[in-house]
Amino acid sequence: MEILKVKSIKPYMLFIIVLVVGMFASETVAAQAFCSIRDPYLHLKNMFPNNKSHTESIIDFRGVTVDLEMMDIFPGFGMGEFGAHSIFRVYDDVQMIGTLQSVSVLDRWGLAEVIIALDKDGALVDYTFQRCRNKWARAIEHKSVKDTLRGKSYSELLRKYSELSADLEKDSAKSADGLLVLLIESTLKAGFLQKIITAPKESPEKITAPKESPEN
Repeated sequence: MEILKVKSIKPYMLFIIVLVVGMFASETVAAQAFCSIRDPYLHLKNMFPNNKSHTESIIDFRGVTVDLEMMDIFPGFGMGEFGAHSIFRVYDDVQMIGTLQSVSVLDRWGLAEVIIALDKDGALVDYTFQRCRNKWARAIEHKSVKDTLRGKSYSELLRKYSELSADLEKDSAKSADGLLVLLIESTLKAGFLQKIITAPKESPEKITAPKESPEN
């Protein structure tokens, strides 16, 4: 009987395999399990300088009805990608003036985490990358780019997203536009989540309510 000889895996090769698998697994878990802001007080101060108070909620969007509009915009979209999501509601003396969130999107260099500040109507107030390996991140964060996006409503950002996406498909976009598209995608998703948590409870347009922890 012929005995097949199987070459053993060298220890260093096994280590590399485990490391690579672990990195992909951690990226997936990070994207789905918890979207959080590492230094919320700093970003609240910078993005909402006139805020008087805030509350934080951990909201579980898994199992929430998928919005058909979002599926049209982002093929393959599912509410499970948000997992347990941290949202800060920001207030002045009398009412909520906006929200602060961190949204994760998949960039060509790995996960990009974007901190998004929206006003109470869903218009973009400010943004910054909490984590991003893309070399264009600093350029996208430049004031000249921010000034073209600040104050834009959900519908205006959606129009910009469609235009840039079309340019990317035709290879007529600028080098940094790929990351800019992901930034706008993050902002649209943040706006969608804000719409969910601020919709009137009795609204017939309200989708299946997410599970929300008590506010801090």
